[in-house]
Amino acid sequence: SVFFDVAYQSYVPLIVRRDQVGLANGRLETTAQIAGIAGPALGGGLIAIIAAPPTLFITGVTYLLSFIALTTNRNGEVPKPKEDRRPLAVEVREGLMWVFRQPLLVRIVMCTAIDNLCNAVAMTLLPIVILRTLGIPEWLYGLMGTVAAVGGLIGAVLSSRVQKWVGEGTIIPLSA
Repeated sequence: SVFFDVAYQSYVPLIVRRDQVGLANGRLETTAQIAGIAGPALGGGLIAIIAAPPTLFITGVTYLLSFIALTTNRNGEVPKPKEDRRPLAVEVREGLMWVFRQPLLVRIVMCTAIDNLCNAVAMTLLPIVILRTLGIPEWLYGLMGTVAAVGGLIGAVLSSRVQKWVGEGTIIPLSA
């Protein structure tokens, strides 16, 4: 997920004009939120019907199909020849040094890092608390995820308008 999230967000500027990047990112997020609406309900239903292990296997298969679809995607971008590429560690270090010299990007990175850490903890513990401690049935847990994703969908749909209104640098921490 980490590599995919970085890749698809970095890929957008390569396939749309600069003035379309905000709109394209909003549409990508809209798609993700629509999947977030249907996914939890479907997952909760599958867990209730066929149990968690087969449902996780099905999820793994869908990731494999996604991987195949992404690796067969062709575009006009031509990678540099191997002899012209520097080692990945050098590229990553150089990129991080550049990012951390940009005050706005530092704030975005810190905001994202804190958000990712908190979400990882919450998303790991939340199902245990909801399903085991509170005793809420799996289908209702899935429905709760679907209802919660509606807010994400509304935010994604409105994101390009709000970004134009308050500015791209302001909307990122504000939305977080």
